[in-house]
Amino acid sequence: DESLSAWIKPTSALLLDRDDDDVLAAILQLEKLRLVLLQRPGLRQVLLKHATCTHTSSPAFVRSHFRNESREHMALLEDNKLEYAEHLLKHCLTDLVAARYGELKGCPFIPLADQNLGAFRALPVVDPAALERLQAMGFSKLACLHSLRVNGGNVDVSFEWLLERRFNSDVQQSHDQVEPYLLCGGDGADLLRTFAAHTFVDTATLTDPIVRKFFSSEEVATLLNVVPLVSDMLADVVSRVIPADWKGSDSAPWNPSSCDSDASIPSQEWFKRLWRYICSSSGGGDSLGLIAEQFCIVPTQEGVVCSLSPGSSVMDASKLSHQVKEAVVSLGGRTFCEGVLPTDIVVPKTIWSYLFPSTRDGVIKAIETAMRRHVSTTKDGSSSPFESVAVEVKACLYDYLRNDANGVISNAARETLRTFPIFRVYYDDYNTKTKYVALMQTGSHFVLEGATAPDRTLMTSEFLHYETETELIFLMSIAG
Repeated sequence: DESLSAWIKPTSALLLDRDDDDVLAAILQLEKLRLVLLQRPGLRQVLLKHATCTHTSSPAFVRSHFRNESREHMALLEDNKLEYAEHLLKHCLTDLVAARYGELKGCPFIPLADQNLGAFRALPVVDPAALERLQAMGFSKLACLHSLRVNGGNVDVSFEWLLERRFNSDVQQSHDQVEPYLLCGGDGADLLRTFAAHTFVDTATLTDPIVRKFFSSEEVATLLNVVPLVSDMLADVVSRVIPADWKGSDSAPWNPSSCDSDASIPSQEWFKRLWRYICSSSGGGDSLGLIAEQFCIVPTQEGVVCSLSPGSSVMDASKLSHQVKEAVVSLGGRTFCEGVLPTDIVVPKTIWSYLFPSTRDGVIKAIETAMRRHVSTTKDGSSSPFESVAVEVKACLYDYLRNDANGVISNAARETLRTFPIFRVYYDDYNTKTKYVALMQTGSHFVLEGATAPDRTLMTSEFLHYETETELIFLMSIAG
């Protein structure tokens, strides 16, 4: 017994299932069980054979003992609880075939990445038709499964539940008994470890081949609450790691210099891990669509983090000059944090449906969406960000956009460019200072290489200025 001076009946004693299992003996002693350690070899077999003792630390006994949630398991509160849990799991697996893994439910043997233990659960079965209906509404698979399990399979109630958690930043998402733990390593583990370590098992910590094979088996994913992380769970991962007060917003303040003093603020290094995971998981584009315009995941140089949306006006400005970059920002555009996008893996093309590249088309679209956002936030909706910028900004943009080396301009971007007041005109009323206008939507413009001061008194804003043959070709392509 745990007390050397205590005497118990043989029928009350617990014998080791195997005499040489010192680790299990230490665990059971911490559990305050009536464990009897026999010193004489062969005595255990004699006592069991004659039914003098009837209880052993068999796998079935250990499973039954540790699934009892009404008692505190002292062995699993120790500093080496992860090692103890692994040993208990291996012991419990010795009499189980894969089809019986469900008998582990209730046992707290799941080694989580936050150094705590999770309990095995048998998750409620979900109707495939109900799951398909919810997914068709634009929700991720794991979120749909979770909602249906929480709400008893009711699709309508599950839909409302999902909406509340998608757009309400006050709703805190916690890991509950019907939400599976994720099994992953590599980029997925690196991302989850900072803010959601309590929700996953890191495969890098599963060094025992028996335990690793067990957690990786299809039967565990089917019968229990540990599922492997796959690429179509991108939205589920992002939902777990994004700060709660960033949900339901188009943008949020972000100061990377505050990360050292406030651990709840994602750092630039964390965003690198996030975007590495996004780029490695969203090749098909379907998963990317589930996070677009829903989560603030785009860090910018301007002190805000934005949703992945064209309306956020965010550019990858890595190939723009400082002057052009500043011009775009002065008009309301934003620039993606440098060094966040990975350079050693391919960035999916679908990302450029939401972010704008360092090209003429990208600059035009970033400014266009910034102008729309500006109009929507002003009281009368009539002002333009161009009204408040210096002429140097207009000149800088004009010089960049007329240079064919900066990429092609699509037909749609040409139409947008006509609305930018960056085109030089002679109309100046004897003043030699250059004026900038937007092109007329109807009618024609005239282009002149040079004009004398007296000539300008007769000219209106229909007369465009140019200096080189290349510039003339550009103006003709835009003004028509």
